[in-house]
Amino acid sequence: MGGAADLNGSGGLGQEHGTKNPNWLLLGRICGTMRFIYDRLSIFLAALLVVGGTLALFRRVEALDDGSSLLVESGRHLTTPVEAWLAWGCIVFSTVIYFRNNCYGAFLQGTNHVALSRRWESAYGFLSILTSFATLILGGGLLGLVLVTQLWVLLSAWQGHRLARMVFGGRFRAFPPAAFDREIFAFAWSPAWRAGLGAFMSFGLVQISGLLYAQSEDTVAVASYLLGLRLVQTISQISQAPFYSKLPMLSRLWAQQKVGEQVALAQRGMSWAYWSFVIPFILLGLIAPALLDFIGSQTPFPDPTLWGLLGAAFLCERYGAMHLQLYSTTNHIVWHIANGVTGFIFVAVSLWLFPEMGVAALPMGMLIGNLTFYCWYSARLSHCKFALQWPSFDTHAVGWPALCLGIYLLYVFQS
Repeated sequence: MGGAADLNGSGGLGQEHGTKNPNWLLLGRICGTMRFIYDRLSIFLAALLVVGGTLALFRRVEALDDGSSLLVESGRHLTTPVEAWLAWGCIVFSTVIYFRNNCYGAFLQGTNHVALSRRWESAYGFLSILTSFATLILGGGLLGLVLVTQLWVLLSAWQGHRLARMVFGGRFRAFPPAAFDREIFAFAWSPAWRAGLGAFMSFGLVQISGLLYAQSEDTVAVASYLLGLRLVQTISQISQAPFYSKLPMLSRLWAQQKVGEQVALAQRGMSWAYWSFVIPFILLGLIAPALLDFIGSQTPFPDPTLWGLLGAAFLCERYGAMHLQLYSTTNHIVWHIANGVTGFIFVAVSLWLFPEMGVAALPMGMLIGNLTFYCWYSARLSHCKFALQWPSFDTHAVGWPALCLGIYLLYVFQS
């Protein structure tokens, strides 16, 4: 999009104000290869979910027959094993379709249409919440709830496909169909596998830890932890928007050698992202327990210590992740190192502390992994590459949000 003549980006360097037209021919080859790869990865994902996911769920679902599972009663409706397996089948189908359509989301993000796609995703997410509440109130049960939520997942995937074919006057429709381009694949493979491994070692390990802990017999503690994890992950994902929406422009500025503008834009985006995390996190910690009591929820809000550890761990993760994303605009991907080492520390510390701390060992492991490696490693890369002023760059970006979170944590841990 910066006008690069080839994959090495040579054609886009040093041009004025990005006036050179995007290289649509090269972009078409990239999208064709991307669609080819996503087709194959979708088949692999489907097999993984059908085999691995089904085996993981088997004991819980079959327990519905004897009434020993907490999933038996949902509102006024009793869930049977048949309904549970139908619900799982719906999830597998919608997940594979949504994953396949991520190639359209990648096209929208790379062409600086992040805000457009996020608005539609937010709208579908809001409608999903409303219809989910309605389903529960009407006694739709587990199967009804899954059908409603996965319908919006499919609609969101369809919307991404539609938007990709609408922008730039429908130029995406003129791109060649899914086709393997050896040159594109060879160039993209190195950063792709590193980014994929890095994503698994961060987000993936956190998700797997929740699934493993869910096998515990302490169902109340499991439900509370999974609720807190889901809430803080949602806040974290929302807070990414102010910075991640600027990634296409940051990459373009790097290709045009406008490093000063790139650094200034990154600092503003980071600052807004930190505030977008800290403010909702604190507000939720203050009002959510009362809200859950008011609606009669059987799942308790996480205790203050667990909630505080989750907040501190995820704020540190946001700090390291945004510095790593800024560095990645140079197309030098080291996610596998940053997240790999951090993931190893997370697992080791969590296993070590679990006998003493219980479920709190999981966010403690995340926090220690982020503080001892992820944060300083990622920040060092971007500071060296872009000659960022230390400590003024980070003080202006994260200083006040971190102070506010620290005051809240002191209040939480002392209460």
